[in-house]
Amino acid sequence: MLLLGGVVAPGPGGKTVIWSASSGVPAHLNAVDPATGAEVARFDLPDAGGAWAVDATPDGSVYAGTYGNSHLFRWTEKDGVKDLGNPLQGETFVWTLAAGEGATVYGGTSPGGRLFGYDPATGVRDYGRLSPRMPTSVASPPPTARSTRERRPPPRSSRSTRPAAPSGSCPCRPASTPRASGPTT
Repeated sequence: MLLLGGVVAPGPGGKTVIWSASSGVPAHLNAVDPATGAEVARFDLPDAGGAWAVDATPDGSVYAGTYGNSHLFRWTEKDGVKDLGNPLQGETFVWTLAAGEGATVYGGTSPGGRLFGYDPATGVRDYGRLSPRMPTSVASPPPTARSTRERRPPPRSSRSTRPAAPSGSCPCRPASTPRASGPTT
């Protein structure tokens, strides 16, 4: 089992807990007492391999964005954990979540690099890709000769703005520092 993602927030009964996800089949959303390390609650995240993205919103909701099936789950004191489904079809990984106002949460996905928002009152809003240049697949195409040239650092000028070091001296040491010429006795 590997623990991934986490946030400190109110849990069952309003008690402050550490919320995190654990990988496995199924993955779990866990609430742990920070003082004792004891498990307070554990909820299945069906069909998910795990979740790196866990966050809490001001209304007391706790969200987990999963990988494997890219589902968004929401825990509330009243309803427990609900599977909200895949917020953006075609995406397989919710990488990160960030709390907004009220019960709203924002997430970033892979492989498409898309951003979404979820509000229980209005549903999912697809904000699209964060970068139009981002490849649409996990595996990037091999670089072309042109793109390789563009990534190279600019050539250095043959003229340096730093004065040349005197012959036989180290440019990393001030000229007044003597150089050792061999073992001393």
